[in-house]
Amino acid sequence: MIENLSESSNDSNATSSLETNWSVVINDATAEKLNDYICNSIPKSSAYQTNHELYCRFCLDLSRHKMKQQLRQCNQPQCPVKFNVLLCEKKDIGSIAQKLEHNHFLSDYYNNYNGLPEKVKTVIKNLINTNPKLIPRQIRTYLNNNSDKLGIDDLPFNFDQVVTFFYRYKDSLAPKKNKIEDVERYLGDHLYFATIEPNTPFFFGFSTDGRPQPAPIIGNGSANNPVRIYATTLKLLQLNCNSDNQDLTLFHIDGTYKITIENYPLLVFGRSSPNRTLYPIAFGIISKEEKEDFIHFYESIKLLCRHFNINLRICFLMQDAQSACATAAMQCFPNVVILMCWFHLKQCIKRNTVEYVYKKHGYKKYSGIRNDTG
Repeated sequence: MIENLSESSNDSNATSSLETNWSVVINDATAEKLNDYICNSIPKSSAYQTNHELYCRFCLDLSRHKMKQQLRQCNQPQCPVKFNVLLCEKKDIGSIAQKLEHNHFLSDYYNNYNGLPEKVKTVIKNLINTNPKLIPRQIRTYLNNNSDKLGIDDLPFNFDQVVTFFYRYKDSLAPKKNKIEDVERYLGDHLYFATIEPNTPFFFGFSTDGRPQPAPIIGNGSANNPVRIYATTLKLLQLNCNSDNQDLTLFHIDGTYKITIENYPLLVFGRSSPNRTLYPIAFGIISKEEKEDFIHFYESIKLLCRHFNINLRICFLMQDAQSACATAAMQCFPNVVILMCWFHLKQCIKRNTVEYVYKKHGYKKYSGIRNDTG
């Protein structure tokens, strides 16, 4: 079968100069069958253009929408063959077309799997879809115990690949929308109520519209309208915030980045025990890290503790060198002693002192400071 398929165009009515004769080798196939064909029926190939969007040619009965196009080239030296892979994700239907002929020997079967074999991926997807609370270790155990039954005993893969695919697939199931209205709707379904289970997470720290069933009002992330979303559970507050008879309790706060879509900092507030175990208390997403943002975070936690009659008293707070966080803590907890963690202290010394010592006093003192700071 011969068709005119555009190799690089956003419009199905591409100009003739961009069109070339392609021979369709597989048609009306699902994404899984397309991948099986690429992995088992043709020599190893590489994609040189991925997820190019064309108007869909499979769904003539639906409203106009885009399909995915991937262009691949045979990896054999001097082989001119190219493949045009088209897929409509709405109906899970696609095709593969080939241009030119191979100039080398062809086998009846190829093993071009990169990473987990598709058969293993399908089993993992079905397990996650059936029981979303499964963890990678449980999936590995299931695969090991049922490899003969599943027909995967002769397929090469390792546990690290299972873990990587597990989290990638879980992420793909999460909604990709990033609208404030969607976030507000989700938060509104997870607010505190009087009969909430102690281990059930709830959100706090933002304004609501004051209705009987309150709807959260979230900022847009600008300087004058910041995003502030906090989460905890009643049990975490009761176990870790009550500082009665705990004068030497050490609390901690730190932030991590590049976890949220907008790259907003994720705050983690917790308490540690003498055996150096950290117990989380609350988590927060904020759009900026100014003094008023940390004050709002601390005051929101204090307000919750007062509401639940929890005696929160912070005498020692461990953090990094974030001055805005330290200033806010001293304002919210007047007698607090701010401590800097040993890792950040060493990091600060190496960054700001060692190079100066090396230039002024030579290698001997330089190496001595490095040894003393680990």
